[in-house]
Amino acid sequence: MPPSAKGWAPISVRAQVLEKLQSRYESKREELEKKNIRSFNSYVTDILAVLVERDEILARYAPFMSEAGIFENRILIDDKKKGEFFEVVHKNKELFCRGCERSDCLHVGFAYSIPLVNKTLREEGAQEPKLRA
Repeated sequence: MPPSAKGWAPISVRAQVLEKLQSRYESKREELEKKNIRSFNSYVTDILAVLVERDEILARYAPFMSEAGIFENRILIDDKKKGEFFEVVHKNKELFCRGCERSDCLHVGFAYSIPLVNKTLREEGAQEPKLRA
């Protein structure tokens, strides 16, 4: 769909997603205005821009990693650069890579970027780790 003369293009989303977005927008309205986000459209555009940027960063810095599976408290990461699978374990509000025997390696950082894992950890009150290469 081509954008309008003003640079905007319509998109369709499920009603349930729209309701969640509208609810979040209303609850954060004052905070968003401080960031110069003054409309619902700008709010949704900002969310999408952040997601696209995050995806581009992952593609740039971890193009060789992918999620191979999530099982109870374990995340399996396929590291194509090393030609191995790495098991990242979720325990006590923290992630730990069994392959590297560290909680601050790139596999742990990649696991944090998986939306389901990140959401679970945030709900537990976990802090994102400081990562080392």
